[in-house]
Amino acid sequence: MASSGITCAHAADSGVGWYTGVNVGRSSFPSERDVSIVGQDSSDTEFTVSAGYRFSRYIGMEASYLDLGEATLSLVNGPAHALFTFGSKGTSFGLIAAWPLGRWEPFLRGGVFFAQTRSTLIGVSDTGEPIDERNDARTGQAYETLGVRFRFTDHWNTSVQLDRTTVSEKDRTGQAVMIGFTLGAQYRF
Repeated sequence: MASSGITCAHAADSGVGWYTGVNVGRSSFPSERDVSIVGQDSSDTEFTVSAGYRFSRYIGMEASYLDLGEATLSLVNGPAHALFTFGSKGTSFGLIAAWPLGRWEPFLRGGVFFAQTRSTLIGVSDTGEPIDERNDARTGQAYETLGVRFRFTDHWNTSVQLDRTTVSEKDRTGQAVMIGFTLGAQYRF
């Protein structure tokens, strides 16, 4: 029994082992269009639940579920008007490189986001015809994260991170590079 406590304490001190975490923040969708935007909500709540394993203090891997939220744009082009929505969620798998500096730990994460992206365009064309386009796509796209963690105890830390995620297929739902800023908490076993 005493030896298992020593092993757990050693694993927590060395940074090696399993962890889980949650991050919440804001994601921003790009809003560059060739039409006038009369109203937009181009950011939404981003939510991530993750689990990973650290092979050393410097290298690890992580699997996550990400919900990047949804953007809504009201578009006008002459007599044509429409409501465009775009959202993405899915799972990811990536590698982490960290640089422990006492209680602080800057890190980089990169991997693949297996996104389920949905876009809808509902409105009226310039000829008065109804527009109702709904597209779904499942893709694997790159994502990158730059962040810093602060270790409160051997088991708990908090993080601030900036995420860059490419979502969807350009031909089906439109493609976007989303930027997210999140705060998180992690627990190391």
